[in-house]
Order: sequence, then C-alpha cells, then structure tokens
Amino acid sequence: MPARPGLPRAKSRPKPADSIHALRVEMRGIRPAIYREILVRSSVTLATLHRVLQACFGWYDGHLHMFLSDDRQIKNAAEVEPGDEDEARVRVRDVLPAARSKLAYLYDFGDGWEVIVKTVRIRDLAPGPGLPTAILVAGARRGPPEDCGGIPGYEELCAAIADPRFPDRDSVLERFGDEGFDPEEFPRDAIDAELHGIR
Repeated sequence: MPARPGLPRAKSRPKPADSIHALRVEMRGIRPAIYREILVRSSVTLATLHRVLQACFGWYDGHLHMFLSDDRQIKNAAEVEPGDEDEARVRVRDVLPAARSKLAYLYDFGDGWEVIVKTVRIRDLAPGPGLPTAILVAGARRGPPEDCGGIPGYEELCAAIADPRFPDRDSVLERFGDEGFDPEEFPRDAIDAELHGIR
C-alpha cells in the first residue's frame, strides 16, 4: 500500500552492531588464582555464558547455579521464582555495560563456588564473519573437580597431591578416581574444544 501523500516513508531501523566483551573470570577465595581471560560476544545471553563458564572450569553442569548483579538474581528458567530473572532473557551487555563492571556466578550451592566475572574492555565487532561465541585468551590452573567439598575439600586435595606423607592421602585421592588431577595444569586444549562446541 503506497504511503499517504505528505507523510514520510517509515524507515527500517538497522540492527545494532554487536560488540565483544573481554572478560576476566576468577574463582573467589582460592590462591594461587584460578582464572580465565575470555572474549565473548556482548549479545550472548547469560544462559550461554553459563555454558562458557562451565567449559572454562571443567565442570559438568550437574548442580544449580545463578548470576548476581547488584540486587538482581538471574537464574535458569526452571528455577526462577518471583523477583528473579530468566538468564535466557538477559544478555552480557545488559549486566556488564562498561569496563570494570562485575557480575557474580554461583555454582553448586553445596560446594559454594563463586566466580567473579569482570569486564576488562568492550570493543566493536569488526565487519566480517565475526567472533565465535567465546574464545579463550589466557588462564591459570585447573578448576576444582566437581563435588570435592568446596574450598576446604579442594585445599585438602591439593595438599594431598603435593605431600606423599599427607595423612589418609590414599583415601583423599581415591575420591577423585585415577585421572591424576593436577591443580597446576592449565587445560587450554580441553577448554578450547568445549568452547568450540558452544553456539
């Protein structure tokens, strides 16, 4: 239908250009630090960021999680209660709007892991094929194994690995199988492979 005379033709709005968030994600309460530096699209949802963080720390998504941003609680849709927000409807750029902004990621409320997600910088995404969902840039040390008992259990495991004379060393190590957990290893290849599969 032609536009009425004298009225301007409606213009379609261009889609906003995407950007890239450079993030540092670090486990709280553990020294030496367990951290990752990653690049993510600013448009990804926190549901996708949850999958990225699971890959970064070698976890298997076997427990509940949530994001905390100021007074906002952001959860998986199945866990949302009145006053909460659905992580599939909140994007990285919504909660990390500028450099130095922070977000907390809580995982496994029994073990009580807390990861601080901090924006290092935000850049426009260059024209072209663009960025995959997430890219690992740097990091240090392996993430704690699932169900190791939180920071106290993790510290006990590390002490048992480091000291052949640690009391009850065999029983401590047996809890985590024969995979030879090395807390100082930075498993870059394994993380890259996991991130590659996230869309």
